[in-house]
Amino acid sequence: MVNQDPQPEVFTSNHVYAAATAANTRTTNTIFTNQSHTEEVRIYAIQVQVVDSNTGIDVSAAATTVLDFDITINAGANAVPSNSFDAAAIARSEERQISFSAPIVVDFKQPLRVTLENNIATQAGVGLRWIITLIGETGVIKRVC
Repeated sequence: MVNQDPQPEVFTSNHVYAAATAANTRTTNTIFTNQSHTEEVRIYAIQVQVVDSNTGIDVSAAATTVLDFDITINAGANAVPSNSFDAAAIARSEERQISFSAPIVVDFKQPLRVTLENNIATQAGVGLRWIITLIGETGVIKRVC
């Protein structure tokens, strides 16, 4: 139950790739929104950060680290947006964030899943932890009768 309407929310998904992971390896995390049947979650933006899984040092901007990963967000059975998008471009941008032109809406009992897929094999000796943060709000559904 929300304490205010709308209530700001931040959901985080961690994806770990070991050094020398084979290409096209997917990791999927389900995010539990804990909303009631009278509420909906709206996701407005996504942030991406990449750190070395051993040291915790940010490697997003490191020119020596090869990053070729795609993100897919599923709300219920549907991918929203319908195509995957480039996670590395977001991680290497100055803001490390993009805003969606329209919010991703997650209704009651719809699973919210974040999938990350590497397009090429990860580098030997470099384990990566991707931190995907979804920024949004939970609000009471307004219905007109």
